[in-house]
Amino acid sequence: MGSAGTGSAAVGSAATGSALTGSAAVGSATPLLLLLIPLPTPSIPPVPLAIPPVQIPALPQPVSALPVVALPAPAEIPPDPPQPPAPPASSIRIPAGLDPDVRPTSSADGLPTPNILSVVGGLLALGLAGVGSGAVSFQGAAAAQARVDAARAEFFGPRS
Repeated sequence: MGSAGTGSAAVGSAATGSALTGSAAVGSATPLLLLLIPLPTPSIPPVPLAIPPVQIPALPQPVSALPVVALPAPAEIPPDPPQPPAPPASSIRIPAGLDPDVRPTSSADGLPTPNILSVVGGLLALGLAGVGSGAVSFQGAAAAQARVDAARAEFFGPRS
């Protein structure tokens, strides 16, 4: 008889603690353990599948009522229309394949200069949203605490 028989596992918190009577015994682990039990499969005799034979009636052959007439040969193929004139050359020359609005991913030059007014406005809007969220959260927490205090006063009486 070693320490495993007389230690905390036999008489201590593991035998009488939360592992035996706590959430593992009553809570979320029970439905999971039920999944390990195999369900009995009912034996159902197979149903014979009887399909009666179907006879397909013969279809009559279609008869063409119109005589077949050969089309006349085309007289002459018309020439291609003239090509439209080329667009005028722009004053800005962009090399083929490069778009000035798109930077390559391997570009090592600096970032473009930000618009300071947009950055400050965005930070102010973010700060206002945070203050509003904090105010609403504080108001909800104060209301919840007032409900807890009212319930405590009703149950235990007023605080001294």
